[in-house]
Amino acid sequence: MGSTLTNQPGDGDARLVLVRAGQVVDLGPVARGDRCGLGFVDDLLRLRLALARFGWALVVADVPADVLELFELVGLAPDPGQASR
Repeated sequence: MGSTLTNQPGDGDARLVLVRAGQVVDLGPVARGDRCGLGFVDDLLRLRLALARFGWALVVADVPADVLELFELVGLAPDPGQASR
């Protein structure tokens, strides 16, 4: 299991959602401050690894356009089949 990004950018903060075997847990918005950098992406990737150890997938929903561009830059492009929440 890995992380998935929604394919439509949001206009607010990104939201983290956990998914496992049909269970969905909305963790809420990510407070990233005014800027998004590689440290933010690194933190999300570390969280994804930790969650995967317990069988959870991390979904990043309602991603702002600037964050989406950064994710695409580091190879975390959205899944075109994933519906926006």
